[in-house]
Amino acid sequence: MTATCTANPMRRHRLAAARCEPNDGGVRDPLQPWRAEKLSDKQVAAAVDAALYLLNIGMPPMFDLNTLRAMWKAGHHQLVDDLRGGGR
Repeated sequence: MTATCTANPMRRHRLAAARCEPNDGGVRDPLQPWRAEKLSDKQVAAAVDAALYLLNIGMPPMFDLNTLRAMWKAGHHQLVDDLRGGGR
């Protein structure tokens, strides 16, 4: 098996993505996840609900920095502190 076996599918994918029309976020690759610049209130509430659920069943949730910041701005300071390891 040569390096071209794995390189050709990737090359074909890039070429196909270049032919696609860009989506609302300006991304041409349909397999690349799109994410809005700012999380909606509904998305923040869903992240908080998910975090609380996972904490209650003993599984530590992991969120990216933008989600944690949005949760903080929405007033969930103690939850964000707990998720980052700085809580009580």
